[in-house]
Amino acid sequence: PPPSIGRWGNFFIVLGCAVLGALLPAFGGTMLIRVGAGAIFPLSDQVSLVGEANMESERWRGADSDFRLLFGVNWRPLNRGIIRAAISAGLTDAAPDGRLIVGYAYTF
Repeated sequence: PPPSIGRWGNFFIVLGCAVLGALLPAFGGTMLIRVGAGAIFPLSDQVSLVGEANMESERWRGADSDFRLLFGVNWRPLNRGIIRAAISAGLTDAAPDGRLIVGYAYTF
């Protein structure tokens, strides 16, 4: 589903998303809930700071929930693309300990 987007003046943009899903019970899956929120803080026309928090309930019976935080930078060096560099840290046992993310999105 598309995230909901809100704006607080010219200071930052708030994003939010919620998903309800199910994994096949025959394989030990359960109903799961995924909730996320983020904020984009524009520093200039070309650079923004990004922060996200995501929580997912347990996918499998007996598993732990997954909670992560992400902090990064979006840089728009050209009119047609964004480069993002970010680090992510898992705060629960089911989440990855850490991730380094570098990506490019072509915009049109």
